[in-house]
Amino acid sequence: MTIRKILLLVMVFVVVLSVGINALILTSLTDQYFVDYLDESYENHTEQIVEYTKAALDRDDISYSQMGRELSSHLIEPIIRIRLLDINGNQLVDVRSDVPMMGGHMMNSRMFDRFRNNSAQEYIYEVVSDGDFVANLEISRYVNTENTAVALLFKSALVRNSILSVVIALVIAIILGVIISGRMAGELKKTAGQATAIQEGINIPAEKSFIKEITSIRESLDDLNVRLKLRQKSRKELTDQLIHQTRTPLTILKTHLEAIDDGMVEMDQDEINILEDQIQNITAIVSNMSELIDAETKTSEINYEEVEINQLIKKIMAGLKPQYSKKGIQLVLGSTDKITITTDRYLLSQTIYNIMTNAYKYTDKGGKVEIDYSLDENKLKIRINDTGIGILPKDKDKIFNAYYSVETDSTKGGEGIGLYIVSENLKHLGGNITVESEQGNGSTFLIELPLNGRERLDENTYKKA
Repeated sequence: MTIRKILLLVMVFVVVLSVGINALILTSLTDQYFVDYLDESYENHTEQIVEYTKAALDRDDISYSQMGRELSSHLIEPIIRIRLLDINGNQLVDVRSDVPMMGGHMMNSRMFDRFRNNSAQEYIYEVVSDGDFVANLEISRYVNTENTAVALLFKSALVRNSILSVVIALVIAIILGVIISGRMAGELKKTAGQATAIQEGINIPAEKSFIKEITSIRESLDDLNVRLKLRQKSRKELTDQLIHQTRTPLTILKTHLEAIDDGMVEMDQDEINILEDQIQNITAIVSNMSELIDAETKTSEINYEEVEINQLIKKIMAGLKPQYSKKGIQLVLGSTDKITITTDRYLLSQTIYNIMTNAYKYTDKGGKVEIDYSLDENKLKIRINDTGIGILPKDKDKIFNAYYSVETDSTKGGEGIGLYIVSENLKHLGGNITVESEQGNGSTFLIELPLNGRERLDENTYKKA
């Protein structure tokens, strides 16, 4: 069964149940009040009948037939007959009611049986004038007020109206249920479509739904999509960086081995040391890069170690230098201080690498990218400044969002992942990043990091405990 049918059935059941219970309670209470009203009405009519009879007998201008017409107006259930007898028991007036119709509707057989089985009882009232007994007033009424015709017809009308109210509520519930369940089913179909698009590699941004839970599911799917894209991006970056960073030691190895083979260089201890150094460089690069772009462990844990900043930046610059040189962009390291911090080598390396790659992309030929770093109390500050095209104010607050990229006349926008990775990495490391930029005047990215990330982690863990 679909969720739409389940929601519709639940809504219909709840509406019918609530309206039915409400109608039952109201019908019961209204019926009881009506019966009480009939009893009270009987008492009032009885008093009026006695008073009228006494007044009419004291007057000589009122005939018995006229009295009968007047008394017949009081034949309202449960009163069914009124007789006036003189002191000798002779009947003077006799009026009675027939089987009643109410609102043009005759009683059905079941109602008529209850009405017919309702027994009547006579009540005799003495009419006294000037202290003398002048007549007997006999009033006949039904014993059971609930089984009078008017009460039965009134109860029948209540039942019919209650059923009608349930039917109307049911129709409204079905209409509303179809509309609401249709909208919910539509939202779920959109969510399923988003999941299918992610599976097919299509990027569909999460839309807000009027249902909070569905919005949460869509945001989770969007976050999952981002993480999948990050893993794909990481693997590609791993390949590209391995190619760039291993090219130099491999070229040196090849050149030296060819020279040895041609007899131009002797295989002495110095030459062996050079070859061993290049092999160690390749081993270190592969090892570092495995940590640097490990898509599977990126978000699972932070691997703290002591990192010498100058050496780390030089390695990153060495990997980027060929492409910078090819485009004619000057790459400068403005600091030489030996500063060691405790952080995650992979996250920090990827952060700097992504910013410098972004600077390369948006800096024209003949431009310059400079990186420097310094200590400020208990923080390390790393500045990456470029002479590129700059960032528009409308883009400045969005460049760290996933899949937000800036396109220019000369540069096509990328996937919008690089700076998002930068922002996420620095969150894990307890740092932050800010950017200053003017269109046409380049950009400056400022990274701030704690000197000992492990102490920050231990402090946060202690606070949580």
